[in-house]
Amino acid sequence: MFNAHVITAPSAGFSSLAARAAHRIAHMLARLAAAAEQRSQQRQRARQQRLTEQALSGLSARTLRDIGIERSDIEPLAVALARDVEAARLRAWLAIGSRIA
Repeated sequence: MFNAHVITAPSAGFSSLAARAAHRIAHMLARLAAAAEQRSQQRQRARQQRLTEQALSGLSARTLRDIGIERSDIEPLAVALARDVEAARLRAWLAIGSRIA
């Protein structure tokens, strides 16, 4: 014998449950996107630091001395510049934007 299940309209509790689930999913996706953006920024900073270290390391001792940098300053300087590069880019874009407006 076949037992048919009757499908009824969803109860009032179902819609609030679905809304909560959708909210949680949206929150998790937002956190995932933020983590991905943070990781991307970390990679950009690491790349900038590496490029700066390579460029400064390729300079002669005399050139470094002329610009006021010692070999022991290269790594800390590259780290500081990599941290500030994003802020410098933003300042540059704002300056360009203020000239256009």
